[in-house]
Amino acid sequence: MAPSYDYYDPLVFACQEAHKRGMEIHAWFNPYRVKLSASSPQLAANNVAVQHPGWAITCPDGYTLLNPGLDSVRNHVARVIADVVRRYDIDGVHMDDYFYPYSEHSFGKLDLETFRLNPRGFSYPDSLAPWRRNNVNLLIKMIYDSVQAIKPVVKVGMSPFGIWKNGIPAGTSGTSGYDELYCDAVAWMSGKYLDYITPQLYWRFGGGQDYAKLQPWWASVTYGRHLYTGNYAPLGPSEIGAQINFNRATGAQGVTLFSARTVTTNSGGLMDSLKNGYFATAAVIPVMNWKDTLRPNSPANLQVSLNPGTGLYQLTWSPSTPATDGDTARRYLVYRFRKQTYQPADLDVATNLLALTGVPTVIPPARLDNENSQYSFAVSAFDRNNNESALSNVVGINSTVTTPLLASPANGEKNFIRGGSLSWFRNPTTMNYRAQVASSSDFTPTSLISTVNTTDSTAIISGLAPQSTYYWRVLGGNQGSTGTYSSAWSFKTGWPTPPVVLSPASGQRNVSRVPTFVWRKGAAASFRIRVTQVSDTPNLVVVDQTTSDTTFLCTTILTAAKNYSWILSATNAYGTSDWSAESRFQTGQDVTVVDRNGAVPTEFALSQNYPNPFNPTTNIQFAVAQTGPVSLRVYDVLGREVALLVDNVLQPGFYTARFEGHNSASGVYFYRLIASGFVEMKKMQLVK
Repeated sequence: MAPSYDYYDPLVFACQEAHKRGMEIHAWFNPYRVKLSASSPQLAANNVAVQHPGWAITCPDGYTLLNPGLDSVRNHVARVIADVVRRYDIDGVHMDDYFYPYSEHSFGKLDLETFRLNPRGFSYPDSLAPWRRNNVNLLIKMIYDSVQAIKPVVKVGMSPFGIWKNGIPAGTSGTSGYDELYCDAVAWMSGKYLDYITPQLYWRFGGGQDYAKLQPWWASVTYGRHLYTGNYAPLGPSEIGAQINFNRATGAQGVTLFSARTVTTNSGGLMDSLKNGYFATAAVIPVMNWKDTLRPNSPANLQVSLNPGTGLYQLTWSPSTPATDGDTARRYLVYRFRKQTYQPADLDVATNLLALTGVPTVIPPARLDNENSQYSFAVSAFDRNNNESALSNVVGINSTVTTPLLASPANGEKNFIRGGSLSWFRNPTTMNYRAQVASSSDFTPTSLISTVNTTDSTAIISGLAPQSTYYWRVLGGNQGSTGTYSSAWSFKTGWPTPPVVLSPASGQRNVSRVPTFVWRKGAAASFRIRVTQVSDTPNLVVVDQTTSDTTFLCTTILTAAKNYSWILSATNAYGTSDWSAESRFQTGQDVTVVDRNGAVPTEFALSQNYPNPFNPTTNIQFAVAQTGPVSLRVYDVLGREVALLVDNVLQPGFYTARFEGHNSASGVYFYRLIASGFVEMKKMQLVK
């Protein structure tokens, strides 16, 4: 037997839980949509399209909707919404952009017969588009009028497509909600059919759907009603943050994010960005002054009590009595001021709004504000139209905070380890701490390196530089007050600075294929050297070794005529440095092995180049009698090195090196071979 869920009404539950948390809940409707496609699940027997098949229109792809041109459909949709408004404690009615179908459903003129039978004064068939827009307008006005008659405190809003008409405003383009969906959002706002509008502005700044153009246009056609922009959360924290800031500078009353999943899963760090930055403090919706402006009565009898079970203080108050219009408190705003009294301007300081709640009690969190502050608390009531009452009585929490006593690192520590933590002694009067690290003992804003708020008695500080002196201090706080900062201690970081690379220098060419790397030592005990061959494909690490010396002879033979980079890190007992600056170099040209029927030379030799004279290239042959380092260099008549042809460890054999004279002037040049004690030089002539 299938389980029964008659005992559970999800909308009742949602209303209760939202209101406990001080949230509004708006019921979302798609007024016409029946089925998304032919493959959608079979409709229930009591579905309106099954009970009234003549009310439905099915597109070629199976998309099915209720016929917007029928009076019976409009009456049915309005009755359903009116029923929800009567039976549920919702705060708003909201509709999506699904009215007439988008073009991909090929709706065409499937409602032409409906138009013929019920033209309502529109010219058939020439005025099909105006007639369709009028169908939608009639429905929205009917819904708005019904809600106003039943519960005028309930808000009515819409989320139309983000472009009203293609090309409006100038420089934008896209699907026209007016011409393709038959939604005239300007008519809804000018006719006062809505309390707010949430256009789906799901685009970035710039381009044909430029947010910077569309948002101000929508703000210009609200006719005094509220604008809460619809923003596309997957655009990411940077873009969404810029759009929020843009809204705040251009008069929008709020922002909504689609979809919630992107926010709750913290995709791309969006939740962190909102929680810690743009929405770090609570905020309230402005009053809709065309609905109700009567302020509710204030909460009374605000008290502080200590909960023996948790050891925490809690605030409680008596709910507001009904105002002259019968409205009571819908929500409560809890304020915390940084002093014993408050001024009216303090109500406009966002950080003073501690909580927004639907229940007459709250446990104030421990929060660190100004040093040496004794907080005071007050509560106001919010009615369903966000009218705010005067404040309740003001109370404080009688608490003190002991100044933290620092523990580690010791004052004057000379070798603070990388990744080390600061620690202090916990005391029973303190619930949370703020640790500050600065580059100067006066802790000016420009010298602050890091500020960490924690409930622990330790903090790991990031952003510290090697071999540098810092100052640190700690502030404590609890639910009712903030103490004073501890005395400041100093420490010096002990890990080394990144090494300075010397040779091969960055940009150096014709480097040996078995190079010796050289760098400055600094305050390190060991070094890690990493050599990487640079290429278009993923770079190949060819050396990754640790050494205690400041020179490193590469035993890996590098590829000829290739680009390489090398970097270093330094390590001592207190940590490892960041990587050094990258140095790039290029190895010299390779040589060709000459096969002389497997013969191995018995002595070193250097042959005359051929051709000679040459223009612009020539070949130089030489013989290597034993394994060892070999160098072959070209010099001009002044003794200046022109080219490094060979600088490698070679096996015994006969070789040919090629000299390219494209960039050299005509004249006499010398080439010299050095190999295992053998030295010989010859002359050649370049003629251009």
